[in-house]
Amino acid sequence: MDSKTLNNITVLPTTTDCVQSSICRTKIIEQQNLENFQIVWVDANIAKTDDNLQTISLLRAVINYLNLFDNTIDCYEYIATVKDEKVFLIISGSISQDLVPYLYHMPQVQFVYIYSFDTEKHKHWAMDYEVVRGTYTTMNDICEQLSKDVITTSHQFLSMSIISTHIKEKEINQQEASFMYFQLLTEILIGMDPEDDAKTNMINPCRLQYHGNESVLKHIDEFDKTYSPSKAIWWYTTHCFIYEILNKALRIQDIDILCKYRFFLTDLHSQIKQLHSEFLQSLPSNTNNIEQRRLTVYRGQSISTDDLANIKNHLGGLLSFNSFLSTSTNPKAALKFLPNQSDIQSVLFEITADYSQHTKPFCNIKHFSNFPEEEEVLFTIACVFRIESIQNLDNKACKVSLTMTDEEDEQLKQLSEHFRIELGETFNMHTLGELMIYIGKYDHAQQHFTLPIQNKQLPQSVIPTNYNSIGIVHNEKGEYDKALEYYEKALQIRIQSFPPNHPSLAPTYSNIGSVYNDKGEYDKALEYYKKALAIQMKFLSPYHSSLLTTYNNIGLVYNHKAEYDKALEYYEKALAIEMKSLPSYHPSFANTYTNIGLVYNDKGEYDKALEHYKKALEIQMKGLPPYHPSFATTYTNIGSVYNRKCEYNKALEYYEKALEIQIKSLPPYHSLLLTTYSNIGFVYNDKGEYDKALEYYEKALEIQIKSLPPYHPSLATIYSNIGSVYNDKGEYDKALEYYEKALEIQMKGLPPYHPSLATTYTNIGLVYNKKGEYDKALEYYEKALAIQMNSLPSYHPLLLTIYTNIGLVYNDKGEYDKALEYYEKALEIQLKSLPSYHPSLVTIYSNIGSVYNDKGEHDKTLEYYEKALEVQMKSLPSNHPSLATIYSNIGSVYNKKGKYDKALEYYEKALKIQM
Repeated sequence: MDSKTLNNITVLPTTTDCVQSSICRTKIIEQQNLENFQIVWVDANIAKTDDNLQTISLLRAVINYLNLFDNTIDCYEYIATVKDEKVFLIISGSISQDLVPYLYHMPQVQFVYIYSFDTEKHKHWAMDYEVVRGTYTTMNDICEQLSKDVITTSHQFLSMSIISTHIKEKEINQQEASFMYFQLLTEILIGMDPEDDAKTNMINPCRLQYHGNESVLKHIDEFDKTYSPSKAIWWYTTHCFIYEILNKALRIQDIDILCKYRFFLTDLHSQIKQLHSEFLQSLPSNTNNIEQRRLTVYRGQSISTDDLANIKNHLGGLLSFNSFLSTSTNPKAALKFLPNQSDIQSVLFEITADYSQHTKPFCNIKHFSNFPEEEEVLFTIACVFRIESIQNLDNKACKVSLTMTDEEDEQLKQLSEHFRIELGETFNMHTLGELMIYIGKYDHAQQHFTLPIQNKQLPQSVIPTNYNSIGIVHNEKGEYDKALEYYEKALQIRIQSFPPNHPSLAPTYSNIGSVYNDKGEYDKALEYYKKALAIQMKFLSPYHSSLLTTYNNIGLVYNHKAEYDKALEYYEKALAIEMKSLPSYHPSFANTYTNIGLVYNDKGEYDKALEHYKKALEIQMKGLPPYHPSFATTYTNIGSVYNRKCEYNKALEYYEKALEIQIKSLPPYHSLLLTTYSNIGFVYNDKGEYDKALEYYEKALEIQIKSLPPYHPSLATIYSNIGSVYNDKGEYDKALEYYEKALEIQMKGLPPYHPSLATTYTNIGLVYNKKGEYDKALEYYEKALAIQMNSLPSYHPLLLTIYTNIGLVYNDKGEYDKALEYYEKALEIQLKSLPSYHPSLVTIYSNIGSVYNDKGEHDKTLEYYEKALEVQMKSLPSNHPSLATIYSNIGSVYNKKGKYDKALEYYEKALKIQM
């Protein structure tokens, strides 16, 4: 942990471096919307309509999800929050002209229908807005048009992933990583064995979703009574609730829904595969007729301008449709789905496929479909195609020619194969949970590990594996005691089942070590990590991936203990294993580079830290989905370096990148968000923008209160940060109030010798020192020192901070020899534990110089100020604010000595930086 000097007082940072109307809305469906569409109906008199229930039934027969509003303001605000769905908006004529100009440009608004008896009144102004479908005098007319629009609009909801096949290794990006993850996800879903009650688990949420919608509930009852795997294609092409829900879940990758529907997904894939195989078997065994094996099909598709540009930019690349793909052998049948809207692009996909050359099946489903006249060919999920060419058609549409292929980009193929090896050949709930951890979906992961235990689906020998995995999820979420609880459960079962040094004990020992590390109990952490290491070295090959994890973990503990060379030794061991056993862009490299960066950051070698953090970022950008939480961690680490270098705008840039990812990938009250908000607040505090700092700390505090227990240690961190702002503002009583709140929490929630307690005692001591209550200050500094001497090695950098603070008190009391005694203790630790040009040396040399200055020993003063200057010039940028301080101090000494020209020289150097 670094330190900062304010008015010659050294302060420990406490932030973690490493977040008017009436009743307006009637919600007809209480569950989340599982379909792609919803209706919003706004009418000032909606609650007074006698036939309201009948109209609602009419509308829900077309689109199930319906929201009613009685005023335009709340309607507008609601629509602005809609994501991943299209809104079909019905507006009463009296308010339509006021509302449409404000929302016609919103991408989530598909069409607007004006409900009014006075069609002439709205005809002319409505013509200016393409989104308005017309003015209708009856709800039956609206429902008729709505039904047609839903059919055509449904073809716009087809998610694609595109990658280039001619990229250099260093250019692999997040788009390619997302492509790979969807391929793996679908393999796992299809490969898992169905549960005995799979159909019930799928249907029950559907009954809730469509409660009160009699037309859909009839379909659900029919499905429940008559479904068999041989009818999977028929049900999918019926465009009933299954089609709507499954397609949305595939498009937005809703893991919960996909898991509930995986039995149907598997049946559908299997039936396509069976029909594909039957067609091949029907061909003469000696046929060489390519035309008999080859098929050309078409799909009319509406896509965004950006998607079309993406296709054009990747000619020769690969395209995957992230769903089952419905096509037609008749191009005219495909073209009828192309709408006439100026804001979207119409594309006719022409797809060539060879029955005999592909592992992913497709088949003609004319005899199984509800719409035989469409000559439909159905491709299974996540088929991959090569983009061959693009040409313009006469009707303002584009034709994109695709050829089906099983190829993948070679770099991604290598990484994908490695994940398959790591996940294993057996696909089950646990496998999917491991993948969820890997891509940062922790709540989904926990479900996959917990449900089999709750449903008593696991043998006793497998339960510890799931307990371990649940512990990992809690640890990733910062719920350390919960994590420890599950790790201990796993350990107890395994100790009863296996000999003392059995290999299955090692992962649990490692996991327990990780919790103790996060709790600040470093010796306990090392104890468990070394238990794991002893077992692994006995039973595993020297380059096994489990060893690199343990080496990284041990390195992390030594870094916390400020034994930096030991930390680097273990990180280098981890790196050596990665070089031998993993693909060059495996995310594990990013973890090790991050850890090495943390060591250099703590050593004050900021450029080296940045170098390693940026190596980690480069790897993450090539191997992880765009909003994986690991990006936020790396951006936070980079931001912390810039903050320590006092490059505050750069620090804010990276913290805000971290915040953007966390807002998109985490729940609104996730604990990582409070850390990021705290870090941003810390920067604003360092910039002297105290009100901005308080604004972000209060955001962090709001999350803490809503998401974490009342005595969670993170709350203490926030109170300490708020206290630091008031301290810097000179409001010492307010600062004490918040520091004491922090102390109360820490004393209830942390071990008595946790390092965080020492930090809070130090901060309280700082306030008393500023208030001139020196004995009180010493009392708290001595408490901090007692904790640090109990929990840290004798030359840990945190000890030099507390020795410095005690020295400052004695200096302020005029006890100069006592001050020098403590400063020299701090200097001894500095010279033994940190590099010779670590920035914290500046503080020590400056403080010793200040004592000699107060004693009137000007030559000794200059000696130490110049030592401080030498360190600063080697470790900090030439315009760093700290240089101005030391130049001013040196100028002051020369002024006292009567050497006015020298004094002016240094004052001018200081002024140049300050300006």
